[in-house]
Amino acid sequence: MKKTIGILSSDWHLDKDNFLEKKLKVKNLFCAGDIFIERKARPLIDLKYFDELLNLIQESGLNLYLIPGNHDKVNYNSDDSYLLTYKHHPNLHLF
Repeated sequence: MKKTIGILSSDWHLDKDNFLEKKLKVKNLFCAGDIFIERKARPLIDLKYFDELLNLIQESGLNLYLIPGNHDKVNYNSDDSYLLTYKHHPNLHLF
């Protein structure tokens, strides 16, 4: 029997009205970008929610592997993204 190693998703587009609350039976989440809904200054509520989500991921023993998408970037011509703020979170792995 094959074992599921994780869930691959993208385009979470988090904002105050879009919450991810799922009980998962895997240890790894892979997100191919666009955590945030658009590429502009993020409202504080979105940034706080993502921090809370990362805490839930850690408490659940999950790992999040994340590639910043175009909506997560500060500038298309730079590797900088809003997600760099969270780079020291123990269960977040940025690429």
